[in-house]
Amino acid sequence: MTVTSREYAEALFELALEEKKEEEFFHSLKAVAEAINETKEYLEFLASPAIPINERISALQEAFEGYADEKVISFLCLLCEKGRIREVFDCLNIYEGLYLASKNISKAQVISAKELNDSEKQELTEKLENKFRKKFQIEYYVDASLLGGAVIKTDGAVFDGSLKKRLESAKEVMQG
Repeated sequence: MTVTSREYAEALFELALEEKKEEEFFHSLKAVAEAINETKEYLEFLASPAIPINERISALQEAFEGYADEKVISFLCLLCEKGRIREVFDCLNIYEGLYLASKNISKAQVISAKELNDSEKQELTEKLENKFRKKFQIEYYVDASLLGGAVIKTDGAVFDGSLKKRLESAKEVMQG
């Protein structure tokens, strides 16, 4: 992610705050980024200096009018005009981080040795929310090589409670 992507995303978020449309802008930007990602040729078209800028801007406006907030479309047009349309995905990721932080929500990944059932997921969510005093959006993954337990990744921290890690630690102590 570039400094420029961060600046653009922060500017869009500030505008969203002013208009009290943080969630609406997020969903619009996400929908547009997903649509662009599905058709790589479209991104190439929007980024191509060989195509006049007014054609690229018109194509953006026509494609997303009524599909995304008009300020988000203007934001995309600005990215296109400045030759930075390829940074739309970085802008989305940064904007999402700002949006979630403003709502006191963190993302987490839970990698467990086996599939967790709904009650286990609920219990883990409650423990995380009580420990960190915030809400969590959790993505769950299974990695049988962990042998047991789980690894939790959130806010740049990794909590490794896997059996595999405990066995590795015990091995190091015995060899040490």
